[in-house]
Amino acid sequence: MYLFVVLFLGVTTLVRPIQPFDLYNAENVRYADFPRRRAGPRLATEECVFVLATPHSGSTALMDALNQIPNYLIRGENWAAHYNLFNAYQRMSSIPQSSGQSYIHWREHRQASFHTVKSLYEAQAYHRKLPFFHEFQIDRVLIATRAYYKVLFGHFGNGVVAGFKETRYVCGTAFGSNQCSEQFSAYLHFLRRTCIRTKVFLLSRTDYSVHANPDIFESLTGGQKLLAERDLERTHQLYDDYVKNYPEHAFRVHMEGMFDHKRNATLARNILTFLQEDPSLPIQFTRMPPK
Repeated sequence: MYLFVVLFLGVTTLVRPIQPFDLYNAENVRYADFPRRRAGPRLATEECVFVLATPHSGSTALMDALNQIPNYLIRGENWAAHYNLFNAYQRMSSIPQSSGQSYIHWREHRQASFHTVKSLYEAQAYHRKLPFFHEFQIDRVLIATRAYYKVLFGHFGNGVVAGFKETRYVCGTAFGSNQCSEQFSAYLHFLRRTCIRTKVFLLSRTDYSVHANPDIFESLTGGQKLLAERDLERTHQLYDDYVKNYPEHAFRVHMEGMFDHKRNATLARNILTFLQEDPSLPIQFTRMPPK
């Protein structure tokens, strides 16, 4: 049997040598010409809710309150691992626009087939080195990101609202102190595109001062403490501004409101209304023990 296979392949090679474009067939055409943008919704999680919070501001309590909604599953912290997706998204999206790719106008080949991309490569290979050759387009990178997120977080399917909470997306941590505004805006824009419909809770204490946040500042001294306080103030400002600009997408929460028995029932109703859930659904911020 093995001898027959070898002889058969040998005869095939003698009759007609295999060419690189032999891999290009009707099946390749079908996949290559598939409108990639249409694949985005199919591969994306339908609904997502994220909690971005400053440290020691009650993010676990807010996560648990959201998880009291029957079809919600908001996970705990992932040590900013989702930022790796954001970083990969930025890097891969920039490849076709890099100077090493200036010899090909990729915008004119957004849905190019395998044959076209291979032809573009062959046309350049005789004239220049191609160390950065990629045909990645931002729509395909976004689809890949959505699929990656769905496999990890949204795998229970439509009808389940998936998400996570994280305390590292603040100035001076995930976002550099000198570029916090730009990085925060870019990440939130990316976060909104990760799922079909995305809502974000931005949580902190009411006051950003050292006195009001002892757990954040207790290990810091001198200039470190001043810089950290400045970063926390900037984070509060970014949270406030973002919710003001995108009220349909973002909701501002202060920790004190969750644990004030005179206000937390109203806060719970407002959160449920923002999520377009039944505002009479009983959710509590104090179900979990404090420690």
